[in-house]
Amino acid sequence: MAEWPLPSGAPDEAHPRGRGQIRRATRAPGRFAAAGFAPPRPPEDDEAPSARILPWPGPRPVPDAGTVLAEGAAAARERRQPPRALLAGGSVLLVLWALTTLAPALPVSLLDRATVAAAAWSPLALIPGAVLVALAVTSRAWVSAAACALAAALPWIFVATYAVPGEAPPTAGTSRLAVLLLDADGGHADAPSVVAAVARQPVDVLVVTEATPMLTHALTTAGLDPRLAARWVSAPPGSARGGIVVYSRYALVTAEPLTTTRWPGARITLDTGRARVSVVVGRASPPSDGTARWRSDLSALGTAARTGAPAALVGSLDATPEQAPFRALTTGGLQDAAAALGRGWRPTWPSWSVLPLLPLDHVVVGGGVGVRSVGTVPVAGTAHRGIVADLVVPPGGPREG
Repeated sequence: MAEWPLPSGAPDEAHPRGRGQIRRATRAPGRFAAAGFAPPRPPEDDEAPSARILPWPGPRPVPDAGTVLAEGAAAARERRQPPRALLAGGSVLLVLWALTTLAPALPVSLLDRATVAAAAWSPLALIPGAVLVALAVTSRAWVSAAACALAAALPWIFVATYAVPGEAPPTAGTSRLAVLLLDADGGHADAPSVVAAVARQPVDVLVVTEATPMLTHALTTAGLDPRLAARWVSAPPGSARGGIVVYSRYALVTAEPLTTTRWPGARITLDTGRARVSVVVGRASPPSDGTARWRSDLSALGTAARTGAPAALVGSLDATPEQAPFRALTTGGLQDAAAALGRGWRPTWPSWSVLPLLPLDHVVVGGGVGVRSVGTVPVAGTAHRGIVADLVVPPGGPREG
């Protein structure tokens, strides 16, 4: 833009009013002279105006679409990525949760109780584990991703053993033994519902834990199969959780009480006609009442069932395959019937859930006893589903004396 030199206070020619003032000033020069400066002189046609030339910055570079998208995606990833410290903390907690499946007995009772409970629920670590793995991969935190993946998979290694089919049990010369185990939940099980569950499939032995005299009477009046006679009854005073009733259509040969458990149990011998089989019944003390007593009961029940002869341990153990004490019980010739069958585990608690989550009640076999089938049945009034095992007893078995 051209700039014309003007005296201070003179009108600007660029403004429309300024041009008029200049024209009037040329016609009346005395007015400007009285003000103390010469009237402005219009420029000649050949006079070159002084110009202020500004440098041209040039065109701005326009980035291509690929660069814009890449930069936008990088910025979005940066905003979405969780802090590395948060990922590391979550990974450590998940690994500790998974390691509870391998933890031995801890000296601090409260800590040991929390460890046992965490081990029972450890298969659910798969859910937060999947989330943490996805976040770690997004953040390129490969160590955290690997640690979370291994921690989430560890509890399922013990569950996977229940999906390996075992050998088919022999049939020649064997005896069939159908066992139904029910935790009556302090005697609150509905007697007609129990009778209906027994009627839905043939049952040779019915074991009811946490039974009460009132429930036993109600089962009789509700029409329990008269062939299932009460062969052994335990009703310790002051505790409904310690009551056990064993019904069987086979004759009782011997009954040996177990004195090393918190609540009375027994090792009874039944004669099926072709064979004799030891049936160990008991109720382990729940971990919530002290893990030391719970561990001792599991060990005592396992020892009672390891006779070398055909045997079955039938009881409410409040234990799962992810807990080390239960895995110790199912060694030395004993095996969970569901694991021997190899068609998945059989959760029994809680019964009010659409899918029960924890297998707390078990039928454990040993001494050559085979397994044909294992299932669960709903029973009203109790938080436990009944577990039914169809067993095959080889010929022979324990003898008196």
